[in-house]
Amino acid sequence: MGTLYQIFVFIVVFLAVVFFHELGHFTLAKMNGIGVKEFMLGFGPKIAKFKKGETLYSLRAIPLGGAVVMKGEGEESDEPDSFAAKARWRRLSVMFAGPFMNLLFALVLFVIIFISVGYPTTSIGSVLDDSPAYHSNLMKGDTILSVNDQPINSWNDFVSAVKNSKASPLDLSLVVSGQPINNWNDIVSVVKSSTNRPLSLALVVDNKPVKSMDDIVAITENLKVSPLSLKIKRGDKILPDVVIIPRISQSVPGSYEIGVTCQNEPSIVNRAIYGAEMCADLTVKVVKVIPKLFTDKEFVKKVSGPIGIASEVGKAARHGFFNIAIFTAFISINLGIMNLLPIVPFDGGKIFILLIESIIRKPLNQKVENAISFTGLFLVMGLFVFVMFNDIVKLV
Repeated sequence: MGTLYQIFVFIVVFLAVVFFHELGHFTLAKMNGIGVKEFMLGFGPKIAKFKKGETLYSLRAIPLGGAVVMKGEGEESDEPDSFAAKARWRRLSVMFAGPFMNLLFALVLFVIIFISVGYPTTSIGSVLDDSPAYHSNLMKGDTILSVNDQPINSWNDFVSAVKNSKASPLDLSLVVSGQPINNWNDIVSVVKSSTNRPLSLALVVDNKPVKSMDDIVAITENLKVSPLSLKIKRGDKILPDVVIIPRISQSVPGSYEIGVTCQNEPSIVNRAIYGAEMCADLTVKVVKVIPKLFTDKEFVKKVSGPIGIASEVGKAARHGFFNIAIFTAFISINLGIMNLLPIVPFDGGKIFILLIESIIRKPLNQKVENAISFTGLFLVMGLFVFVMFNDIVKLV
C-alpha cells in the first residue's frame, strides 16, 4: 500500500480526532452564549476557509492540532458574550467538553465496530470433520466453561489453553556405526575403532529410525499430547467432563488445535455493550500508564510522537477500515485523557486554574497564572521534543 495513501489516512484520522475535540469546546461555548471568533483545524497558513455568522472556519496546512478561539479567552473583557465574562462553572464546562467529546467519539466508534463485526463468544460455531472435537462428539452451540478446571472467560482463553497443550518430550539419540552415542567419549571410541572404515550415522527418535523427512513428520504428527478436560454446557445442561487430545495445528506451526471455530455473538445489544466495555477498559489502561510518563524512563523512550503515530496509522491502514477505526478510537482516548492533565496549555491546566479561582473566589494573580502557564508550556514542549527525537531515532 502506497506511502501517500498512508499519509492521507494519518491526516484524516488525526483531523477527525481533533475535529471532535474542538467540536466539544465549540458546542459548549455556543450553548453558554460565548462568541467564537474562529474554529480551526490544523496550524499554520490557511488552505481553506469560510465564514458563517461571527465565526471563521478554517483548515490549515499543518494537521497537528486545532483550536476554538473564543472572545475574551486569556484576557479581561466586559463583553457579555466573552469567555472571561461568563461564570466559572460555564467556563469549566467548555474546557471539559473537548476531552469529553474525545471519549464519546471513541465510545461511538467502538460500539459501531463491534455491532458491525461482532465478537467471539465461548460457544462453538462449527466442528471440523475428522477432528479431535468431532470424535469427542462436541457440537455446534456447545459452550466451553473450563479447560483443565481453568475458567474460560473468552475465546482467546480457550485458544491459548489448546495452543499451549504440552506434548511428551521426544527421545532423540544418535547411532554411529551401530553404537549409541551418549557423550563425547562414545564418539572418540567409535572413531578409534573404525580403523579407517567409513562411519555410518543414524538418527533415532523414540526408538524409531529416521531415514527421511517423512519419518520426522510422521513421528511429530503422532506425538503424545497431554489430554484436555473440557467442561461443556449444552443447552441448559452441563455435560460430564469431555476428555479430548489436541492435534498439531494445520495452520499454526508449533501449536495445537481440536478442530472447532467460535460462534459470533448474535445479539446487537450485547455487541454494543461489549464495544462500550472495550472502550472503558482501554480508557482505564491509558489512565494507569499516565504516571509512567513521569516516573519510568524506559516507558517514556517507547512513547511515540507524530511520526510514530503516523507509522502506526499506516500499519493499521494496511489491514482495513476496522483496524483504522480502532486505532482512531485509541488515539481519541489518548488525546482526551492527556488533555485532562493539569498542565497548561492542556485543557486540564485551564481547568486547574479555574478550580483554584473557584476555591479562592477571585481571579488568580496574573504573575502566578503566567508562571503556571510558562512552566506547563516548558514541560509540554520538552516532552514534544523528546518524543520527536525518539521517533527519529526509531526511524534511523
